[in-house]
Amino acid sequence: MPKPGSPRNNVSLTARWARPLAGSASALVEIAALQPLDVVKTRSQLGYKVKKPMLGSKLVGLPFQVAKEEGSRALYKGMGPLMSQQSIKYATRHGMFQAARNLLWGSPEARGVPAPAHINLLSGLLAGMTESVVVTTPFEVVKIRLQKEKGFGKVRPSTIQTAINIVSQEGIAALWKGVVPTMLRGGTNQACNFYAATAINQHVWGRREGDGKQIAVWKSMTTGFIAGCIGPTLNNPLDVAKTRLMAQEGSSSSVRRQPAMTYGLRPQGACAHHQLARTLSTSTAEPKYTGMIDCIRKVAANEGLPALWSGIAPRLIRTGLGQAISWTIVTRVMAHVEKA
Repeated sequence: MPKPGSPRNNVSLTARWARPLAGSASALVEIAALQPLDVVKTRSQLGYKVKKPMLGSKLVGLPFQVAKEEGSRALYKGMGPLMSQQSIKYATRHGMFQAARNLLWGSPEARGVPAPAHINLLSGLLAGMTESVVVTTPFEVVKIRLQKEKGFGKVRPSTIQTAINIVSQEGIAALWKGVVPTMLRGGTNQACNFYAATAINQHVWGRREGDGKQIAVWKSMTTGFIAGCIGPTLNNPLDVAKTRLMAQEGSSSSVRRQPAMTYGLRPQGACAHHQLARTLSTSTAEPKYTGMIDCIRKVAANEGLPALWSGIAPRLIRTGLGQAISWTIVTRVMAHVEKA
């Protein structure tokens, strides 16, 4: 066993910080490249109709329709909160996975052998559920409220003001709307993600955690794409429920809200007084969905079972490519740290 302060222990200390930091950096690259796909996925799940499919595909037609009707900048709606969310989320994800795995099994560096598959699965589940509650849900609520608004006028909705308006009009609990499906979705996604990524790296490419082996970029991108697509394919109904619950603007408290108010835009002058009067005198509308199970049941009953897999194509492309980018950066950084 290496003595404290030896190079082996120093590498382990460096790796403890390298993984979450590499995950955070990979998130910024991912969002910059793939944000339009996230807008397309959200619009698709909220039931936006494509007037003119392109190449026989609504998926291809939707971004062009948004760009034509609202301007190309509309494809980057919600990018601010998403970049903040993803960088914090990926740091939390990889840091929590590493902490859970080390707690349940130990460090692969220290033990000299990789963690077994069930440890990676459970550690990924814990990491995904943690990031969903702490980071994903409040950021996603703000992002979805921004993305569902049509148009991109001169007065751009403010991310911070949107969050403030949600809290003041619906209560702070509104920032955690859809937390149950988000937690289940995030947990299953990351359980599949870490399980598949470590298994493919180990059994297909011959790379084990802690061995310092660097693999080709195309191999790590293939690994990330496959690992990133498994969870979303299985749990898309949870993603649809999450999006619908977060998008609805029913009150989460006794605070009454103005139904027609656009998030992020402050009323001015006399108009503000009229809006305030309407806000105080208007009764809160009943939300369409009361929870995850109710949402899934109503969507299936009213729109058919295929509606529970709406947005699956842009989601798989978005998640698969995102994880391809993320795992490539994380794998290369960790291999470099392990060799040091």
